[in-house]
Amino acid sequence: MQLFYFMRSLNCVLQIFQEKGSKGEIRVRFKMIIDDETSNMKIEDILLKRLSMSRRQIRKLKNQRLILINNSPAYIKSQPAPGDSLEVIFPEEYVMNIRPEKMYINVIYEDDDLLIINKDPGMTVHPSSKKEGGSLANGVAYYLDHKHENPMIRPVNRLDKQTSGIVIFAKNQYTHYFLQKEGFEKTYIAIVHGAIDKASWITEPIAREEGSIIKRKVCKTGKKAVTYIEPIENTNDSTILMVRPLTGRTHQIRLHLSHIGFPIYGDILYGYPDIMQRQALHAWKTRLVLPSTKRQLCCEAPFPNDMEELIKDLDYPIT
Repeated sequence: MQLFYFMRSLNCVLQIFQEKGSKGEIRVRFKMIIDDETSNMKIEDILLKRLSMSRRQIRKLKNQRLILINNSPAYIKSQPAPGDSLEVIFPEEYVMNIRPEKMYINVIYEDDDLLIINKDPGMTVHPSSKKEGGSLANGVAYYLDHKHENPMIRPVNRLDKQTSGIVIFAKNQYTHYFLQKEGFEKTYIAIVHGAIDKASWITEPIAREEGSIIKRKVCKTGKKAVTYIEPIENTNDSTILMVRPLTGRTHQIRLHLSHIGFPIYGDILYGYPDIMQRQALHAWKTRLVLPSTKRQLCCEAPFPNDMEELIKDLDYPIT
C-alpha cells in the first residue's frame, strides 16, 4: 500500500510517500524537484530547513547512501541545479523492542504516523529495569503487532506513573525525529491547594535532589524550566489550573507549583497527604503539526473520574 501526500507550502512540490511492507514496517520517502530558490541552497540546508531533519539524522542517511540526487547518492555540501530530483529514504525494520502484552489502551487518535493514547493513572509509560511488563508501552506493542503493524515503540512524550492523560507514540523514524525537533504544545489540568486568582509564569531552574534518584528541587544552578499557569476556577482553598510547560524537566509542574506554595492535591512527594489518592494532574490537550501533511492536529483527553470526583468534593459548581 502507498499513501501519497503533497506539501505545497514550498515553492517546489514535495511528495511524501509512505510504503508499508508485508510485516507492517513503514518506509517514509521524500521526493522534491529543485526550483530556482532551493537551487541556491546546499542539499544539507534543504534537509535541515525544509524537512526539519537533524544533522545526526542527515549524517546517518548519507552514510547509508539514502540521500539521492537524480537517483545517485548525493554529496550533501553541494548545490543542486533547477530541475534536479532530490530524494530521501528513511529505512524501517520490523523491530519488537518491547514485550507485547494484551491490555486495554484508550486510543484517542491514530494515523499512519502517530498513535495518541489517554493513559490511566497508576500505569508507567515504559517498563522499568526491574519489571518487564505492565506498562503502556507493552500494551501499545501488542496493539500494533495485533494490527500487523511494526511494534517498534517510540514514545514522543512521557508522563509520571500517577499522572493521567495524553501520551504520543511515533509509528516511524521520521515522525519521531520531526516531533522531537519541532516540538508540540502540551496543556495540563491541575487541582491545587490554595486560591490562585491570576495567570503567571514560573521560571525557576530545576536540579536533581542530592541523595535521591527521584526527587527534584528548585536550584539556581539547575536547568532552565518555564511553566505558564492560568486559573480556570477557584474556591477559598483550592484552584483548578490550566498549566502549559514550555520546557520538559522531570516533575516540572509538580515542583514549580509546590515551590510557589500551591502543591497539587494528592502529591505527597512535593506536597502532603489529603483526600486525593494520586496527584491531581492530567495531560489534557496537545496541539502539533502532522509531519506528513503539515496540517495542525489538536487532541483532548477526557477528564478522569477521580479528578471529577475531587472537584465535586471541593464544592465546585458542576457545569
